[in-house]
Amino acid sequence: NSSVQNFTFKHFILAGVEVNTSDNIVVQNCHFEYNYRGLSGWTSTNLLVTNNTFDNNLNASITVNANKDFDVKNSIIEKNRILNSGMFPLYCRRYEGVCYGIGISVFGKAFTVRRNYLENIGWNGIDLKDGGHHIIENNIVHKALSLINDGGAINISSSGNIIRGNFLLNTIGNVDESNGCGSTVKTPCMHHHSYGMGIASDSGSKDTVIENNTIANNSDMGIHLNSFTNATVRNNIVYNNDLQIAVKDKNGPSNNNVVEGNIMYSLHPEQVGLYLTNTTNHGSFDNNVYCNPYNDIIASRDGKQYSLTHWQKEFPTYDKASSQCNINFSEYTVTNVGTNLINNSNFDTDTSNWKGPVVHDNSSLKIEFKQGSNNANAIPNDVSLIENQWYRLKFTILGNDFGRLRLIFNDVIPGESWNALKMRYFIYDQNIKQYEMFFQSPVTTEYGKILFSTKEDDANYWLDDVSFEPVDMVLNDAKKRSVLFMNPTENTQDIDLKGITYQDLSGKIVTGNINLEAFSSQILIVTEEVTLSKPIAPKFSITKTGKTVTATWDSVAEATDYILYYAPYSPYTGPDSIGDFNIGSQTSYSIELSSGAAFYVAVVANNKAGRSGYSNIESFIIE
Repeated sequence: NSSVQNFTFKHFILAGVEVNTSDNIVVQNCHFEYNYRGLSGWTSTNLLVTNNTFDNNLNASITVNANKDFDVKNSIIEKNRILNSGMFPLYCRRYEGVCYGIGISVFGKAFTVRRNYLENIGWNGIDLKDGGHHIIENNIVHKALSLINDGGAINISSSGNIIRGNFLLNTIGNVDESNGCGSTVKTPCMHHHSYGMGIASDSGSKDTVIENNTIANNSDMGIHLNSFTNATVRNNIVYNNDLQIAVKDKNGPSNNNVVEGNIMYSLHPEQVGLYLTNTTNHGSFDNNVYCNPYNDIIASRDGKQYSLTHWQKEFPTYDKASSQCNINFSEYTVTNVGTNLINNSNFDTDTSNWKGPVVHDNSSLKIEFKQGSNNANAIPNDVSLIENQWYRLKFTILGNDFGRLRLIFNDVIPGESWNALKMRYFIYDQNIKQYEMFFQSPVTTEYGKILFSTKEDDANYWLDDVSFEPVDMVLNDAKKRSVLFMNPTENTQDIDLKGITYQDLSGKIVTGNINLEAFSSQILIVTEEVTLSKPIAPKFSITKTGKTVTATWDSVAEATDYILYYAPYSPYTGPDSIGDFNIGSQTSYSIELSSGAAFYVAVVANNKAGRSGYSNIESFIIE
């Protein structure tokens, strides 16, 4: 029995602490910084790693390992704070030039990892491999995949794991040069889009339980199950991910999985609640809540999109007791509207200026498939587009059954291939639907062409009130309209709603305050329109320790990132001498400078609506 406590470990080539074939070891209240690995454990029983801090370790902060058949007994990794793990390009384990930095790497079998805080992790936050059967609970993982791409806040590469009560937030999936090239066929090389997932997975895992997690604001999928068997995904809140839950059979069978009791809440018209591949059964889906205030599409399977009613009709065993939120918001508030560019918008007398298999029917345009066709396109007159100008397309649609409309904006220069500029899907059925879509043109062209496109398995439909107008508008902040309240602590919390009237997902009005149990969250909807505004200026301070200068500032509500400004202190030669750099969402920055360095420094907060004013301006001189 041994205890290692109250030490600082720096600059170790292998590990600050290595626990090898030892039992009943406690490592607590230590600080690990600039080591290849912070702590490494191997084939040990009853290992407890608790209340330590890890910062800027090169390869991984914590790795625990054991043979698959070794009993680690009550081995626990808990209450550690892990920052900036594997964030130095080229300074950790490399494959073909790519640096794989991990927060907590879990090999062996049946470890418990709980109540840890991880932020700014180069690759996976918590990596589960080998024997599996690990318990991963009540952890917070913020901004994993900050350096490279393709992984998750938690990555599953083993079976039998229980993943519950975690907060998996803002996984990035970095795609700049630090991540390396996706292909070197062309110069400059190709980079993939972001694959930053809340829960990522390799294929073939079995008997996994994923429950009561809050998985939000990740750049790619919230939960990704690839060729899983007997997985249970229940009672999770999956919010504002590109795909909320994806169940795939890309590398093997996917069956006997249960997806139930989840809230899948999308904040963008192109986000999807449930995404399935191919035609295997995958398992059962029920008692889920699907919400997308900006589109009626809740699910996609084998490349086809569905509203809930269409989904239930097409797959009668799926989501029998599930529900879809009856909420509709606009992405933008329009402040100025230009001239309608569609020559025949209302079809009062005919369908002139439109091409395709269209007929005039009861003051509407009706589209009907011709015998032998596999698609049908309704095409209005060409429109002129201006680069970076925003446009709004509005239309009314009614079908004689279910269908999915694909809207495509094209640049069609005579004699050249069509260039698709933007595409989006819309659902229609036997109820009249009014839709709008905002589009920023990436080009200036006289040959803009809009296609209203359907396929042979889509129902006939009627189109009316079509307008396409240049607009000025202000982004409506989706996160302020559909608010995720979180309690990532071990105590129940009362949250003051600050006089704002909300409704819950069942439509019940909520005012005053809400009570959140430990490690839980809730989504509430603001009943009035909220627009995004510029953030306020942060409060800023400078401290010096020797030749190291640390700038810190308050976190500002609604700020997505911060920009640090600096200028020579003596003499100051005017605005041309001011430099700046974006430091992301962190709220501190340290740098070691040489003697004689002297600067003015300030910071501004930034979001999509613009930048704040300067913070208070501070200065320093390095003696």
